[in-house]
Amino acid sequence: MPIASYHGEETFVAYLDISGFKKLMDSSYRNGTNEAIEVLDLFYDTIIALILKNDENPNKSEISVLMLSDSAILYCRSSPRDIKLDGLIDLLILLRDINSILFNSNYNILTTSSISFGDFHYNRLDVTPNVSKSFIYGKGYVSSYLNNEQWKPKIGPGQC
Repeated sequence: MPIASYHGEETFVAYLDISGFKKLMDSSYRNGTNEAIEVLDLFYDTIIALILKNDENPNKSEISVLMLSDSAILYCRSSPRDIKLDGLIDLLILLRDINSILFNSNYNILTTSSISFGDFHYNRLDVTPNVSKSFIYGKGYVSSYLNNEQWKPKIGPGQC
């Protein structure tokens, strides 16, 4: 089921990606292994399982995630008591749990992440059965993406 469009003026947004994934892909192709695919499967499966677990708890904030390649954009849609700080705490706990599982796996995966607060908009429009037009914009997204990619000094593996 697709994620519903979302438009929030005050949203916590986290950008998360697998550290060193491009090198891992290159190495996997050169060595003829499936390690990059296995790491992606673990990354996706971990996030999905934790989001589903989060959804079962009525005391947790509603957090949605958009995943593409080795990146995930997580954002807090609402908190149970409608207190913004609750959303940040739940997002931090979710990031901690994701990183703990990934690092303690057979692959010892490290991620980099950054969190921002601001407006965030996700819009999805299914144009045809083969075309979906999705776009993301807003200061919350741009800030978390740029902080993760261009922060000086550069955020290193395992850092948030």
